[in-house]
Amino acid sequence: MIGETNQAGLVSTALGNTITIDSVYRESVNGPVKIFAPGEPIIEVAAPDALQLHLVSAISDQGNTLRTAVQTSLGKGRYGFALQSGQTAQSMDLTFAVHTRRQVEFTAMPVLAATNGASATKP
Repeated sequence: MIGETNQAGLVSTALGNTITIDSVYRESVNGPVKIFAPGEPIIEVAAPDALQLHLVSAISDQGNTLRTAVQTSLGKGRYGFALQSGQTAQSMDLTFAVHTRRQVEFTAMPVLAATNGASATKP
């Protein structure tokens, strides 16, 4: 039912961290829509901030592939995944890709390019 929430509370472990599917619901047509379109089935997932999630596949109980309309970070380790409208299922098999975040820093030295045929120089 649109606007009804199923508090899933399903827990799994990936890369030594707990990932929880908090809820599965449809956005109410009359409710405030911030990210997702009204009527789209939405899956909300919580994971530690050090991880990044992507929904790889969603398969319905009838064996149909449920296409992902939106994947977004809701902030503070929360993710939202919206499936395309018009697709229904009593249950789903979900596959997530789990990535660890890493910070990389680069240092570059600029090179001045000559426009008159002379060789380039470093500043």
